[in-house]
Amino acid sequence: MSESDFRDYVKTEALNVYSLKEKKLGEKFLRDFEKYILLRVVDENWKDHLHEMDMLKEGIGLRAYGQKDPLMEYKQEAYHMFVDLLDNINQKVLEMLWRTQIVEAPREHRYAPPRLMLVHNDATNLGYQSSDDAPAPQRELSDIQKAGQQRSQKTQPIKRDMPKVGRNDPCPCGSGLKYKKCHGKT
Repeated sequence: MSESDFRDYVKTEALNVYSLKEKKLGEKFLRDFEKYILLRVVDENWKDHLHEMDMLKEGIGLRAYGQKDPLMEYKQEAYHMFVDLLDNINQKVLEMLWRTQIVEAPREHRYAPPRLMLVHNDATNLGYQSSDDAPAPQRELSDIQKAGQQRSQKTQPIKRDMPKVGRNDPCPCGSGLKYKKCHGKT
């Protein structure tokens, strides 16, 4: 078998396997999955490419020491990096498409999050309670209103005995240093 015949054979077999996968999963699902993989791989590789371009921009000025035009060197390097980016994207997308096996989980094992409800009256458990432990809506509103009234009654303005010490004023302890160098350091 020649190299071109072998290449054609592998290509037809791969397309047959992919069409079977498409029949099994459904055409719409597979197209959505392809889009997801493509966007994910492009996003990851584009971030890396931008970082590499920044590094190239920082170091390209050193080419002038070698009697080369930095602008021409930058253009050539950037072009080669972009071609490598496209090749890398194509390779990773195909690799993920062919290696990913999609299996549907049985219904009884699927994760179902518990029903949660936000409660504002205290910070217990970050304010969440499960729906089984939740109070009745009438009682919950009155509790929230009571907590708001209690907070407003507790808060009173702070009154100073002496005026506030500025950062550059002398420290009140009598050390002769500025407040920011003495007791205001912390």
